[in-house]
Amino acid sequence: MAKRKPKCEACGDEVEMTMQLSTGKYKSKKICDRCVKAGIRGVMKKGGAVKKSKTPVMPPESTLIDDEISEPIPAPSDIVELADAIRAESHENRLKGARIRYVLTPGPKPVPGKRVDLGKPRRVSKVMKTVAKADFVISINWAAWQLLTETQRAALIDHELTHCEPKQDKDGLLIGWQIRKHDVEDFVEIVERRGLWQEDLQRLCRVVQAHQGELFENVESAAR
Repeated sequence: MAKRKPKCEACGDEVEMTMQLSTGKYKSKKICDRCVKAGIRGVMKKGGAVKKSKTPVMPPESTLIDDEISEPIPAPSDIVELADAIRAESHENRLKGARIRYVLTPGPKPVPGKRVDLGKPRRVSKVMKTVAKADFVISINWAAWQLLTETQRAALIDHELTHCEPKQDKDGLLIGWQIRKHDVEDFVEIVERRGLWQEDLQRLCRVVQAHQGELFENVESAAR
């Protein structure tokens, strides 16, 4: 009878056998390399030992995607679930009824000193709605996403969802959807030379001053 190959305690996939130099014997890994990459070190730890779970714990779906993709693909379930949670927390009333889809795009990769789009929302036209079954499609730069912290990823999705806005008639009734522009449009060097010359800049400054401690804590968290 053929010997059963060892399985990963997290996802159930086969794991490699490694030889111990001191004894010359082969020993199997408890957690496969893919799960280790996803941050999984063990399953159901009890009393300091790893106990095998009856229900395999799958790593985040996005960790199963190659580091580089050549064309847009649907966003994996863990990214969609994160977006749904942020939408429910901060955008549920405003985006009630909106159908939003998420896709990953190949890049470009972030380059120091050069601005790169991390994501982009698009309003789906009436013609494309018959095929896409969506009101908005939010694309996420996959090359950049892999370099972001959890705090930055949440902020990116929150930002793109804020671009999605209901379009209402004069009576306040929903007649469609539209893309909202940024509240502040300016250059850092202009602010350095001319100060807070726009009302939008002044409003942003007041927000920063009012929440200064909290905002800087978020900056430090995002940098980790």
